[in-house]
Amino acid sequence: MTNYNLEYSHIYIDEIFGQEHLQGIEILNAMIKELKDLNKSYNLISMVDDYSPRTEDKFDYDAFLNQLINAGAEPDVIIRESALLRANITLLGQMKDSKLRRNLVSYLKKKEMHPCSLFVATFYAIRLGLLSSEISCVHINNDFAPSESIINILPMRFKASEKNAIKILTKIYGNDIKKSIQTIYFEEGNDTKELIKQISWSKKIGTDSTLTLT
Repeated sequence: MTNYNLEYSHIYIDEIFGQEHLQGIEILNAMIKELKDLNKSYNLISMVDDYSPRTEDKFDYDAFLNQLINAGAEPDVIIRESALLRANITLLGQMKDSKLRRNLVSYLKKKEMHPCSLFVATFYAIRLGLLSSEISCVHINNDFAPSESIINILPMRFKASEKNAIKILTKIYGNDIKKSIQTIYFEEGNDTKELIKQISWSKKIGTDSTLTLT
């Protein structure tokens, strides 16, 4: 088990790798430097959303990997979001809150698709070693290992789904799980380097559940 698992450069199959992803990598590299200074172990993971876009998967996974490598951020693992579908059902089966369970099942039946918040909750639970599931990976540089805590580096537009995912997880695992999850949100186009200077990472790691770089 590692100390931290970091997610970054979340991308959709109908999306082009660009400035938003590079901004996230800038923040990632600042986090990695801080973790190294603190002698913390970590692994890196990226996800390609091949589920939400209702389009044929023509995404160039090799090109995406090379773009990450060229930016100095090769992940240990790249997975497709659709690889979590079976694990979503497993997590849903652990839900004891009947109202929330009904709402999630109703969404699934009505929309005929899994909600984003359920994918996020499942992804977090697997990364924290709370949910065991075999997941096929697009790329494996190092064997995936669960972590004591997870850090997510995401654009602000993901915030609503992430917030709803935390609600799902706390209903299953209790409020203490929030101590193991930290999400850093940023706005595309902002001066990331200047924002990084304003944050004392060592004081933030493992203390604040959410940091917003705006």
